[in-house]
Amino acid sequence: MISKTRDTAPDVIRGFALLGILIVNIQYMAFAAEGLTSKWVTGVANAATAFMISTFFSGKFYLLFSLMYGYSASYIVKGDKKNVKRWLNRCFFFIIFGFLHAVFLWQGDILFWYGLFGLLLTFFFFRSDKALKRWNVGLFSLTNLALILIVLALVITQALGTNNVSEVKIEPLDSIMRSGTFIEAIHARFDLWRQSASSAIILQAGTAFSAFLLGIRLARKRYFSSSFDRPKNRRLLRIGLIVGLPIEIGAGLIFVSNLQSVAGSENIKTAATILYFVVAPLLTYVYVQGLLKLIEIRPQLVMWMAPAGRMSLTTYIGQSVIAYLIFGPWGLGLFQKLQLWQVELMAIGIWLFQLQAARVWLSKFTQGPLEMLLGKVTNRKANRASGL
Repeated sequence: MISKTRDTAPDVIRGFALLGILIVNIQYMAFAAEGLTSKWVTGVANAATAFMISTFFSGKFYLLFSLMYGYSASYIVKGDKKNVKRWLNRCFFFIIFGFLHAVFLWQGDILFWYGLFGLLLTFFFFRSDKALKRWNVGLFSLTNLALILIVLALVITQALGTNNVSEVKIEPLDSIMRSGTFIEAIHARFDLWRQSASSAIILQAGTAFSAFLLGIRLARKRYFSSSFDRPKNRRLLRIGLIVGLPIEIGAGLIFVSNLQSVAGSENIKTAATILYFVVAPLLTYVYVQGLLKLIEIRPQLVMWMAPAGRMSLTTYIGQSVIAYLIFGPWGLGLFQKLQLWQVELMAIGIWLFQLQAARVWLSKFTQGPLEMLLGKVTNRKANRASGL
């Protein structure tokens, strides 16, 4: 018999995903717009933290969030073409709001891209399950094949002795985050967001959209509300742990050791990054199944994450606001002044604070503040299953 708490699974998964997203994003917010360099992985504690981030978090949680975005999309449209207008309004809201978020707070914003590719998703809402599966598998396979070819090209280039030493790029945004003003950061953040758009699309767009499609398929099957196909789940879990985990560990070791090397290579860094993005779905699946199993047998261990998942848009934006009040010179001014392990502990603290804040807020209101705004824009109150 399925637990009555099982319907809250999307909220729990989104709440958990928000932790992983913050753990990955905060390193860019606290240290450098271009990400970690050798300076920030010195010492055992920092190196171990960088390894944990790259192995267990990078590439996994944006995918998890994307899966839930597609799942929520199906609940919003509900197989009725009359609801497409509401979905389009929602997409335009994300495009505008995401752009403002990227320029004013966090250049790594995902809302803009969710809104943009959400428009494309409109053409798939009323396709058959068979057609969705073909697109899902085909797009995922082609994207990962392309990424693997890029890895091979980088490895070959490295073997030929090209681009052996990585160059530390000095970003205008970094100097502004040390001693500039909030207004000065807007222009620098916009330039960086615009310049990094192509790499973001190459690394994430294909797999994210494939996760959107998978989310729609799972929603049609009421995957989070029905019993498990246990033999199949166990088989996929074994694949994730036996195949995915060792590759992720290897990629993480390569990534960190390359950063620590005096002859660190930008090619190797990029190849390792792409590799753990390619394998990420295997660990993402392990996370999903692990959460669903706990919801079924020990709900008290994970249900406390649900409030943040119910107001995931507010929580996601709140992470950027809190981080830049901590690290920006217009706040506490801690940019590049802490160790990596300290910053990641801070990320966990921020997430726990947000969970408590969400619980208190939802004890008085049915939605988060930004969810209320989104509901007004789409001219209909969002239900619990239709989060970010």
